[in-house]
Amino acid sequence: MTTTQIHSPTYMGRSVIQHDPRSRDYPVRLATDQPLRNRTWRRPAPYDQGQTSSCVGQTMKGLLTTTPFAAHLPAATRAKLDALDIYRHAQDFDEWPGAGYDGTSALGACKYLLKVNLITGYRWCFGHQQIIDTISRVGPVGIGVRWLAGMMFTDPSGFIHAAGQEVGGHEVELNGVNVKDRYVLGTNSWGADWGVKGRFKLSWDDLGLLVDGDGDAVTFA
Repeated sequence: MTTTQIHSPTYMGRSVIQHDPRSRDYPVRLATDQPLRNRTWRRPAPYDQGQTSSCVGQTMKGLLTTTPFAAHLPAATRAKLDALDIYRHAQDFDEWPGAGYDGTSALGACKYLLKVNLITGYRWCFGHQQIIDTISRVGPVGIGVRWLAGMMFTDPSGFIHAAGQEVGGHEVELNGVNVKDRYVLGTNSWGADWGVKGRFKLSWDDLGLLVDGDGDAVTFA
C-alpha cells in the first residue's frame, strides 16, 4: 500500500547518530543459544508526531507500550505517557547544549526515562545483525538513521527502501522480524494514513545499509 501523505523532512527531527563512546560498554545482552525465529511484538496503533520534530519521543513511547516492555509499567502509567513530554525532556539530557532547536537523540531520551524510573536500563545494538537478534530474542528496538528519499513511501508490498538522496534524520521503532523472508517490521510516527496503516517492512540488506557504521539502535534492559 502506498500513500499520498507527505511529511516534510523539516519535521523528522535530529535523531542521529550520537553514540556516546561509553555506549560501547553497554551492548545488548543476547542469549546466543536461542534459535533465531519470527517475532512480532504487540504494540498500540501508530502515533502521529504531526508537524513536530518529536520522532524520538514518539519512538520511546512506542517502545514503552510494546510487549514485553509494556508489562513493566502499570496500565495507568502507560496511558499517561506523553511523547512530546519525553521529547522535550530528552533535550535536557542529549548531546546538544541550549534549547530551542529541533530534534533530540535516543541517548538523551533514555537518560531521561531512566531518571524518572520509567525504565531500569537501556542497551545498544551495534550492526544490523544485533538488531535482528534483539528483535527475535529480546524485544523491539528503536533506530535512529539517515532517512532517504526511498523511505518516504512504502511500495505495493509494504517495503521502504534505503535508496535516493538523504532528506533528514528520523527515529522509528522496529517491532518484528521475519527470518525466512529476511525483513524487519517497523512502526513509524506519521499516523495510520502513512504506509501500511502506519507500518512498514525493511529488508535486512537495507537495514544494514542504514545502521552499519553510522546508525544507532537501542532497546531497554
